[in-house]
Amino acid sequence: MPRRWELLLAPLVPMVIAVLGLVTAILMGYGEFDPSGMPMIERLREMGQADIADRAADELGKLPMNPLLLALLTAPLAGFTINGLAAFGEELGWRGLLQQELAPLGFARASVLIGAIWGVWHAPLILLGHNFPDHPRQGVFVMIAACIVLGVIISWIALRAQTVIAAAVAHGTLNALAGLSSMAISGGDQIEILVLGYAGIVAMIPFAIAALLWRPRLSHYEVAS
Repeated sequence: MPRRWELLLAPLVPMVIAVLGLVTAILMGYGEFDPSGMPMIERLREMGQADIADRAADELGKLPMNPLLLALLTAPLAGFTINGLAAFGEELGWRGLLQQELAPLGFARASVLIGAIWGVWHAPLILLGHNFPDHPRQGVFVMIAACIVLGVIISWIALRAQTVIAAAVAHGTLNALAGLSSMAISGGDQIEILVLGYAGIVAMIPFAIAALLWRPRLSHYEVAS
């Protein structure tokens, strides 16, 4: 049976990772903190999307609260609904089928291998400019590294909660916060500041190490309950 209290880790851990990734990017000197949301507007202008930037700037002024706070508050809702639903099909393969098929390898080796496969699976999109448009080739290796570290964390969450739904919620919540650093850091390259970039990987490593040290006792769980 799913462990409902531990299911709460699914949105909470990605939220903490996203915030720590933002802080890490600033501490690593990749850019300056600007909580106004304007860094994202400026990035849109730099990409030649002035019309979208103008509309976004107008909408920014209509928000009921700070855009960073709003993003953090709405991310769990997205994780439990539309984003989580979109991630569920993917997670059925990674933290569902593969996690159970590779369970004999042990938590550490299985989770790292799944993460590596997950990263390679993203390679075609990364080469097309997704996530790191200025570094498509280098971005493939960064994405693989990020997926390995993140994969260990998400596998741990799913196994602790005893349901693959937790993996989908964690995946969906992190996707909702993928642009947090772009919204709040003036300057810096995407490959440096994003949660799946350099700073995000550094921020996630302690969580992955903790997951490997405090391994889930059970290696199997109900795939869709």
